[in-house]
Amino acid sequence: MAGDGNKPIETLRLSSADKQKLIDYVEHQGKKPVDTNRRAIRVNFAGRNVLIKVQGQEGQAQVCTVVPRNLSRRGLAFVHGRFVYPDSVCEVTLPMLSGKWCVLRGVVRRCRHVNGIVHEVSVVFDETIDLNQFVRLTTEQAEQHLAEMTEDGMGEDDEMANSRGRVLLVDDLAADRRLFAMWLEKLHFTVKEAGDVGTVLQLLNQNSYDLYIIDANLGDEDGIEIITHLRGQGVIAPIISASATDTDDFQLRSEQAGASCVLSKPFAFEDLKKNVLEVMSLDGEADQEDSPLHSDLDGDADMAPLIADFVKGLGVYVAKLRNANADADFDNLQKLCVNLKGAGASHGFNPMTDTAKFILDALDAEERDINQVRGGVNRLMSVIRRVQSAYEG
Repeated sequence: MAGDGNKPIETLRLSSADKQKLIDYVEHQGKKPVDTNRRAIRVNFAGRNVLIKVQGQEGQAQVCTVVPRNLSRRGLAFVHGRFVYPDSVCEVTLPMLSGKWCVLRGVVRRCRHVNGIVHEVSVVFDETIDLNQFVRLTTEQAEQHLAEMTEDGMGEDDEMANSRGRVLLVDDLAADRRLFAMWLEKLHFTVKEAGDVGTVLQLLNQNSYDLYIIDANLGDEDGIEIITHLRGQGVIAPIISASATDTDDFQLRSEQAGASCVLSKPFAFEDLKKNVLEVMSLDGEADQEDSPLHSDLDGDADMAPLIADFVKGLGVYVAKLRNANADADFDNLQKLCVNLKGAGASHGFNPMTDTAKFILDALDAEERDINQVRGGVNRLMSVIRRVQSAYEG
């Protein structure tokens, strides 16, 4: 379980049954008219193990277990046995369906005294989350959740909708990170940066990535150990190992750890581009294929609103395709491609249907080629970007 090495403080020592009674009591005490304009869906998160680390007024921080009530894409409501100052900076550790733990930064929005030592607290996260990673949604909840993500572009994934993928760039030299990040953004990737192992582990708890670029020499830390850790955790996404140490031993250690390829510093933009496109199974001419893609049915007035609604929802598909591709979630990839195969052509986007069919054939092959699947998904996301660009604004 995530934490800072100290045993969390349990401010409300209650049985599971008593915790549920307390939640029911708090919710009854806090009853007020429902704001029908409030979009964010709240889902029951009671009974989960949740930790909160709050920065105190004098700089000290303590980790406590809390009694969660509900979870939304934007925050968490819970019951606590202490008063917490509103506007306090905090970290919330939530259990994920995958069995991993997610650490989220946030701010205490309010703390309402209920009775005795009992307080109702709400925290707003710095970044929105995908509820599907934390709870199993009902059909109705899933539809509402999808509508919310479509409307606001999933926060960071609004930018991801026009991206080839998410890259984790690990290098202890800030100047190198800035340069490589600029090059990667030119190649239409979204970049997260880390300069040490601690930051890497924190970012790994928050997202999956389509590509990792890791410097083997992180000051006193060993970047190759990060590669070993990633492969040990089942990560199959491409990993590029980079280092100013140009030796056979470095090459061998990187390959044995699981690196997809090795780059020796200094390297030029074209070297990075060539290796990234190769390990990502991307077409090197894709940069010239970003022209807007209009529907063949644009001339049909009756289809216009249907096409607009379809295009509006494609950002969510991009996010789901990207995550499934990074995690080699073939079952989810198949479901997504089946949907896009049918919906693409019916809305006049035949290239979308053709690419989705290619992926489905690759998934059904007797000897599945993961690079072929990955390349197909990347091409499908490129097609979606072209459709989105055709209907921007």
